[in-house]
Amino acid sequence: MLLEDDHLIIRGMDPVFRHYTHSWKNYLFLRCRYRSDEVKVLVVGDSGVGKTSLLITYVTDSFPHQYIPSIADFDHHIIGTVEGQNINLTLWDTGGGEYYDRLRPLSYYGRDIILLCFDIRDDSTLLSVKEKFIPDLDKHVPNIPRILVGCKSDLRITEPNSCVDKDQTERSANALGLHYFETSSVKGHGLQTCFDKAMRMGLDYSRLPRKGKQKLYHSTPKKMIPPVKPIKEKPPTFVWEKSTFAEDWLQMLNNPKYSDVMFLLGGGRHECEAHSIVLSSASELFCRIIRNHKYSGSVGTSEDTIFDKVEGIDTIFGTKHIDGRNIITIEINHTFEAVTFKQLLTFLYTGDPGTILETYKTEQLTELRRAADTFKLPYLNNICLNIENDEQFLNKSIAEYLNRGTGQRMKELYFNQTTDCDIKFEVEGEHITASTVVLYCRCPVFADMLSMESENENVESPEIQLPDTHLCSFLALLEFLYTDHASICDVNGTGLLRIADKYGISKLVNYCEIYIINMLDKLTKSSSDYAVQDIIDALLTAQAFNAEQLTRWCLHTISTNYDTFQNTEQFSQLSDQTKKHIETNRWPPLPYLQDFERFERRRQRRKCSIL
Repeated sequence: MLLEDDHLIIRGMDPVFRHYTHSWKNYLFLRCRYRSDEVKVLVVGDSGVGKTSLLITYVTDSFPHQYIPSIADFDHHIIGTVEGQNINLTLWDTGGGEYYDRLRPLSYYGRDIILLCFDIRDDSTLLSVKEKFIPDLDKHVPNIPRILVGCKSDLRITEPNSCVDKDQTERSANALGLHYFETSSVKGHGLQTCFDKAMRMGLDYSRLPRKGKQKLYHSTPKKMIPPVKPIKEKPPTFVWEKSTFAEDWLQMLNNPKYSDVMFLLGGGRHECEAHSIVLSSASELFCRIIRNHKYSGSVGTSEDTIFDKVEGIDTIFGTKHIDGRNIITIEINHTFEAVTFKQLLTFLYTGDPGTILETYKTEQLTELRRAADTFKLPYLNNICLNIENDEQFLNKSIAEYLNRGTGQRMKELYFNQTTDCDIKFEVEGEHITASTVVLYCRCPVFADMLSMESENENVESPEIQLPDTHLCSFLALLEFLYTDHASICDVNGTGLLRIADKYGISKLVNYCEIYIINMLDKLTKSSSDYAVQDIIDALLTAQAFNAEQLTRWCLHTISTNYDTFQNTEQFSQLSDQTKKHIETNRWPPLPYLQDFERFERRRQRRKCSIL
């Protein structure tokens, strides 16, 4: 039963704790305050980490399920026990918000122990303890002992992946010279152990004479912590350029040049130009019709089509163009509309029939599937079925597969062949043949060269000589123009990169960059003695031939291994601007090295003073 004076004390307390004053700990305080030693405990930390809940749960043995905001510099008194002796324990709560930063230091003075609280689920609150509260305490009360407290330890069971690493936190606490405890106000775990240690440390500190308290901080110098080495940046990621194979050939279909096939549509009312090299590579049926007619040498109506019984083709005949080119003219049956057959041609050139109008979707797809059946194009049927089922996303994979097949077939039929090739090159004494259509379509530099030669139509183009060009690299470049792929592993990657940049083929430059990066990365990991020279050479080549991704990778590798590269003879080959960039981004960075050097000097001075 509480005395009348006890009720007066209870009424004078803050409303936040008034509800909990009937606990046995408060009762002992009210009855035994005059007989006890006193320890004053202060808790600090960010807002919401659990400081108030920690105090209330310890005082009342009951967790406050509703959030109770802390009130700056609020104190509460209970009786604690240390080694059988009653201790008058004064608990002080503080606000963690920024608006208390100017008031909080007033609570520091006259305390015996300070609990530094953080939320184990939020590593930013632990960072605040290290970077905000500890420096503030060092400034105002450097000699008061402290304990690091991790609140909400029950979350290690319910949310283990979101909590800070316990071992690492303990190591950090040891480096700071702090004891570390984890507590759970919800479960009541760890509170008694934490406060028992706080009472022992606070009691020892409170019993010191005033001069002893002032000397305490100076008698135990803080542990020297070396500067933290910055984390090494990850190497830059490389990006694969998108293939332009379909777009290049579609442009040739829409703006035909060097065409050698003429389709007559709608009973001869419409004409559509095309290229036999694409038709033969994309369709077995057109390959048989066009190549058989081309090699028969006949000019005029061909009877082959009648015997082949191709339902959609009426006649085939050959004519001579004014520039001497042989033109194969194919008359398509009038039952096929011009729009439908042009979509079929678009499919042969790109692997996709193009846009299907929603207004006439059903009619267009029906006609397109009939054309696909007639001209033996099963994948066009599949594409139409996907469009009908609203599964157009599947058509992208089909188009990529068909374009790879078209390129491979084009290489087999037309790459460096004695027939069907109308342009010749001389490289390292060897004679290489190629198709004008492919060069004009796939290479911007060759397109400009051919356009200049076509201005004088009466002059026959001689064999083009390519000095200072390696045969293997040039063949790999031609293979890429035909197939959109190149066997880089069979040639010198750096040499192929040079010739790819010379002829403006950015996609092939991209392929070479990634291939060289992978090779150099393997060489670097194997700690080869040749890695330094190879990386410097690759950087110089990349800078000279517009290989931006390879340049970034080499600069990163040299910068992050600065000590390995800076004292080599090859490093002097780099330009002043490149050296400046590397030194600016070097790892470890120069400020860290300077801080570490100062740390070593202080450590040596302290060691000498101790000796």
